[in-house]
Formats: sequence, C-alpha cells, structure tokens
Amino acid sequence: MVALVALGFSGGSGSSGCGGWLWVVQSWWWGLCSVGLVGLAHVAPVELFGWIQGIRSVWLDYGMELVTWLGTGWVGIPLGVYLVWRGWWRELVMFLLGGLVLFLVVKGLKVGLGVLRPVAVLGEGVLVERYPWSVPYRFESFPSGHSATAVFLSVWYLWLWFRGCVGRWGGWVLVLVLVLALLACLSRIYLFQHYPVDVVGGIWGGWVVGTVFMWLSCCWGRRGSEKV
Repeated sequence: MVALVALGFSGGSGSSGCGGWLWVVQSWWWGLCSVGLVGLAHVAPVELFGWIQGIRSVWLDYGMELVTWLGTGWVGIPLGVYLVWRGWWRELVMFLLGGLVLFLVVKGLKVGLGVLRPVAVLGEGVLVERYPWSVPYRFESFPSGHSATAVFLSVWYLWLWFRGCVGRWGGWVLVLVLVLALLACLSRIYLFQHYPVDVVGGIWGGWVVGTVFMWLSCCWGRRGSEKV
C-alpha cells in the first residue's frame, strides 16, 4: 500500500492507460474506510447520533453542509467540460453512462428497500440540513446517493492524472481527492441523513460503477487503436 502511494507521488505511470495500480490504491482505501464504518455501525444509532449531537457546532454544521455538496452531480460538470474541451468523446460517453447507471441503481435500491433515514427515526429536532422534506425522501436511506456520487466522481477525477493534466502534483491530488470524497461520505452521517451501512453501500456502489465504466472506456480506446 505504502509503495503504491509512493508511486503516485513520484509521478506514476505515464499519460495513457488505465493505471491499474491506482485502482488497487483506491480499493484498499475504500476497503479500510468501509471496515471502520462497519465497526461504527455496531454502535447503537441512538448512541452514535447522540454523540454527534453533542459535538455539533455552527461552524462544523456549515462545514459539513459544504463538504456534503461534493456528493452532488454538479461537481462532475467541470470534468464533463474538460472531456469535451479535449475531444475525448468516448470517455465522455462512458462517464455519462456510468453516472446514469449509478443514479438508476441507487434510486432503485432506495425506492425498493424504503429504509427510513436516521432523522425520520430519531425525530425532526436533530435535522441539520436546511432543506424541505418530502415524505418519500424520508424512506430513501439505503444506499447513500451522495456517497456513491462522491466516490464515482473521485474515480474519474483521479483518472485525469493518467491522461497528463495534473502532472507532477498527481500524488497530492490523489490524497486530496480521496480525503475529500471520504469527508463527503462522513458528512452524510454527521447530517443525520444516513447510517454508516448506508454510506458503505454508497461507497462501493460508486466505486464499482465508476471503475467498470472507466475500464470500458479504456477497452474501447485500446480496441480503436488496434484497428488503426
């Protein structure tokens, strides 16, 4: 693991390809984070969210609301614009298809399972996010859509490094993107929107879908080059 991260800081594997070692780093990262979250899931919800309620502050509330925004689709717009600017149309197609598949999977599970969100169980008094609530929204706890989106986007943003747009700062970008994505995931628990297991489901949904469509994009590219 340390060697792989060191490779990232050294500048990596060139400007093309799918960067197989990067996916190993990400899988280890999200695997370790998931283990921690699963351990957290063994804490009784009343105790967990009661503890969060005890550490809340105005600045922390606003900070978490800001970080949780990283799990929205708007964050993917700069990536899409960049792909259009570079003329990487097959990558753009796979990015958009992956995002659509992820949305359908997450939404389907939310509606199909109908798990109550923590705030709906523990009461409106603990609500942190300042948004109007609809009745269906209360029953869409598993999996966390923000977590899935944050991780999905992290896979694609990190891929940009392998196409040469980040350069020698790639190692720092690797750490920054992974940490920000993790904070976006943790913010969903802090904001009483999801249980830890919901976040784990979102993490792996986003990572798997992001990785699969990134791999399909690479395969598409290799196949095209072979024909030429």
